Amino acid sequence: MDALPRAHLCRCCVDWPVVPPAGDQLAQTVSLGPIFGDAQSISSTFNFAPFGGGTSTLVAWLVILAILRPSWETLKSVFSRTFRQMWGALLVAFFIFALAYVFVYTGMANSLAYGLSKIGVFFVVLAPILGWIGVALSGSNTATNAMFGPVQAMTGRLLNLPVLMLPSFNSVGAEVGKPIAPQTASVGVSTSKLVRSEGQVIRHNMGGLSLCSPI
Repeated sequence: MDALPRAHLCRCCVDWPVVPPAGDQLAQTVSLGPIFGDAQSISSTFNFAPFGGGTSTLVAWLVILAILRPSWETLKSVFSRTFRQMWGALLVAFFIFALAYVFVYTGMANSLAYGLSKIGVFFVVLAPILGWIGVALSGSNTATNAMFGPVQAMTGRLLNLPVLMLPSFNSVGAEVGKPIAPQTASVGVSTSKLVRSEGQVIRHNMGGLSLCSPI
């Protein structure tokens, strides 16, 4: 019986169809003044995708509920304990992506790219380190690319480098720094005895990463 929920979860996630987003439900246009030339408008669009991969987990949970039929008291207790452990991890995701949007759409990304381009082609060596720092701030490779991807792309343009070169280095550096990402640590400890001890986990991983990063 213990293996049944896991089996249903795997089955729902593997068999879940790939459904495109339902369309642009929310579009917000902000005005961004570039480093060179006249100001231009950049559109920031949120795509509503109710049938994304995360929905498969919800469907699997509903199927498991129908099979196991737990009592309302059990459900209430589970939700209460889960929320007490997970509320910090839930907030981190919202704050990190808000920070990424502010960083990119206020022009700070372009300003930073302009400054980094003054380093010259030697920045190719430093690009993965920026991704490493980005994942330490943002918590995931995806969030790091959202925050520092435009910086790397603009820096590459100013240095006349291949378009995808620096963003790729950014992603590699972010993956190396993943063990010290606060969002990763927060989610990881939320189901263990180290709840609210993210700093202890990050300090433990920092030494090994400091040795691996130069490699």
